Amino acid sequence: LVDLLLGERRPARLTLEDFAGVADLDFLVALLAASAGLAGLFDGGGWWWQLVGFGTLLLVVPAVLRTLGVPRVLASLVDLPVYAVVLAAAFGVAPSREGGERLAELVDTAVVAIARDSVPATAVAEILFIIVATGGVIAVLLDLLGATAPALVAVPLFAVVAVRAFFHPLGIDLASLAFLAVAYLLVLWADGWLRGRSRGPAGPVVIAAATVLALGLTVVTPGLEQRWWKGTWFDGGARASSLVDLARDLREASDAEVLRYRTDTTPVPYLQLATLEDYDGTTWVHRDVREIPMANAPARTAPIPPGYGGAIAPVTVDVEITRLNADWAPAPYPALRVEGGAGEWTSASNDYSLRIDGAGLPGQTYRVTSYATTPTPADLGPSAIPIEAVADAEVPAGTPDIVLDTALEVTRDARSDFEAARMLQDWLRYDGGFTYTTTTPDAATDDGMEVVASFLERKSGYCIHFAAAMTVMARSLGIPARIAIGYLPGESVDDPAGGEVYSVSNQELHAWPQLYIRGAGWLAYEPTVGRGSPPAYARDAVETPQPTASPAPTATPRPTSTRGPRDVDDDAPTPAAVRAAGTTRLLWWLGGIVAAALVLLAPATWRALRRRRRVGALRTSPGSGAPRRAGPALAWTEVTDTARDLGIAPEPAETPRAFADRLAVASRLHPGSAPREVLEALLLEVERSAFGPPGSTGGREDLAELTIGVIRSVTAAAPPGIRLLARFAPRSLLGRLPPPRRRA
Repeated sequence: LVDLLLGERRPARLTLEDFAGVADLDFLVALLAASAGLAGLFDGGGWWWQLVGFGTLLLVVPAVLRTLGVPRVLASLVDLPVYAVVLAAAFGVAPSREGGERLAELVDTAVVAIARDSVPATAVAEILFIIVATGGVIAVLLDLLGATAPALVAVPLFAVVAVRAFFHPLGIDLASLAFLAVAYLLVLWADGWLRGRSRGPAGPVVIAAATVLALGLTVVTPGLEQRWWKGTWFDGGARASSLVDLARDLREASDAEVLRYRTDTTPVPYLQLATLEDYDGTTWVHRDVREIPMANAPARTAPIPPGYGGAIAPVTVDVEITRLNADWAPAPYPALRVEGGAGEWTSASNDYSLRIDGAGLPGQTYRVTSYATTPTPADLGPSAIPIEAVADAEVPAGTPDIVLDTALEVTRDARSDFEAARMLQDWLRYDGGFTYTTTTPDAATDDGMEVVASFLERKSGYCIHFAAAMTVMARSLGIPARIAIGYLPGESVDDPAGGEVYSVSNQELHAWPQLYIRGAGWLAYEPTVGRGSPPAYARDAVETPQPTASPAPTATPRPTSTRGPRDVDDDAPTPAAVRAAGTTRLLWWLGGIVAAALVLLAPATWRALRRRRRVGALRTSPGSGAPRRAGPALAWTEVTDTARDLGIAPEPAETPRAFADRLAVASRLHPGSAPREVLEALLLEVERSAFGPPGSTGGREDLAELTIGVIRSVTAAAPPGIRLLARFAPRSLLGRLPPPRRRA
């Protein structure tokens, strides 16, 4: 390989030995690609260095051994004791009873920590053990599979993709996926699987084409292209996203804190991220509107309709973002003024949602000034629907009849939009027999119109379904409505500075409807069973109906933690149970992949070991003068087994000469060519041994080299699909099947 790079010689055909060093380097590239796929799952970078360092050690050790002449598979197996020794020294996981107990403790603690933490998780010692141990397994598999079945290198590489897709809110990372694809193709190219008989730049061309293909497939994959173009692929915090992603976040929510805020307002306000207004019957999206600068600017005008005669109470909220990554900054609605915080803050002209340019959201500390109203029917002055809210009353064509029919039935006694809104809320939350559950057959779509109709029939779902149903029913009655996404009040925690501080996690992620009521403006409602509290203006002044499930206190002067018991269906799984079930499914899935890989690898490994054993028996020990342990018969057995693997099985009555001629024709070994001369030399030794007088063999000491040369020639001549089948499903392992009996 060095001579080739220096240009001192150019062989007629590159062999696998020429690519051995490149292949070892490719395994390191593959390890780096796999580790890059985990970016964003864990805090900091220390875990990455330890993973890559350990993996590099496990790749370097067998590579060095191979340069010393150790057989490739045996060198790979040396990784196993190295792996055990390093883990024992670093984490106390020794092959003993105490080590087993320590291993169980590490795994149990890591599972609990992963379940409780949010992405990116803190790499505590137990999680670090899982990272390092898993990275070591990936490195060992890369080296072992590269020595026996390079095509299966894809299994550990793309298992990393599955892990990220399962745990990270953003799912699969485009750059990591492309990096993995390139690394995998480099491994295959170095091993010769994609080279065929081509020379020159074929390998780089294939890799470049595959990279473009990977990028293209990723861009057109639903859900991936938006994140790529928005530049959110490398956000490391716990994300809160739009409706479909919110559904996944709700089902996988962690109780790790993402933000905290302080306020003296009662009741404690929800924190809104943004609203979703545009709906085509399939997808809810945020409407792009004019952005208004908020930094060093006067407070925005409150969106209070003319003629409103009710009380207006100022609201001040101090927000500290700890781990949240989102497209919007959480704030009470409407955010009239923002003080503090880094970057350029802007506010959407329609829903007052806040964005930041030039700075990330994590670590931001800011104060938001807002207001709260508690309108009554007497406070609502005459007013018209503003022009910008007219579109929010549109209902998509093809809306199922159940939506309007139900809305009309529920609000038949309403005398105004204000009363109709409260009736819709109360029917969903209390009177309609609905239950709250995050396990729903509509989890894959969540926001389609057919899901709304199904929810009204099943009467079971979570906040997305409740909010979407009330929004669409209100629109069917001509009331402008939209969906707000954000956070419920969190858990009240002690604060050394005094006052009420609320800790919020992604378990408080929520969706609720906002309806435009003439004379009052946009008002929030709470139709979801057992989540949050309806605002005072949306509660009965005389009597509050009882919910269909166990009630949660909703009329206390100060709301308690939303992490306490909620009025959910007794049969609905808890978030912890949902996470545990998801983790169990992932473990079973990964276990199935590993088991399948072992099953696929077993024949290839068995066949490779048999060939290595035979070739070793053909060699004469250098300098010892000891005769080799086998002769031409064993060499010919290996050649015929290789041919059988490639689909060129010898006939029962065929002589070695006849079979060699047929093999040469099938493999295009032309007379006078170097590969044909190698075959003839080996055949001559076989014929002398089989048909000549005792002691008439040539006694050649290069039987092993002749055998390897023939194997390489016939294998290289086979189509790639046949070579792949011969590697993973070698027919020679089935033995020499007898020919079918002829009928008399």
